[in-house]
Amino acid sequence: DGDDGDDGDDGDDGDDDAEGGDERARAASRMGKMNVIFVLGGPGAGKGTQCAYIVEEFDFVHLSAGDLLRAERNDPRSEFGELISSYIKEGKIVPVEITVKLLLNAMKESGRTNFLVDGFPRNADNLDGWKRVVGDQAEV
Repeated sequence: DGDDGDDGDDGDDGDDDAEGGDERARAASRMGKMNVIFVLGGPGAGKGTQCAYIVEEFDFVHLSAGDLLRAERNDPRSEFGELISSYIKEGKIVPVEITVKLLLNAMKESGRTNFLVDGFPRNADNLDGWKRVVGDQAEV
């Protein structure tokens, strides 16, 4: 009868990017890796708002690099608090190794694998530092 069982529907709803991203997240999770999406934009661009929508809809944890740095700066037990404070007062970017360490600690403490990182990387040096410190522990 010439019917090969293919009705022409390959299950593709045309949303390749979302499905591909979702599949990458599942694959990273299966491999024990963290799945990280960097959310970039200037102050007031809506990064936090967009992250809130994604967290609501998908299995992601929203981490703000700025919030983590401020919390560390205000923690009296912090080994980096004074250093972070001096950088912020001088309007300088905190050393990438410190920011990455705070992000990794928050990721590990969450017990989850999917993360939205808002406000990081701020420049190419930050991204290079991320790659240097994190290596293949995360799929970006």
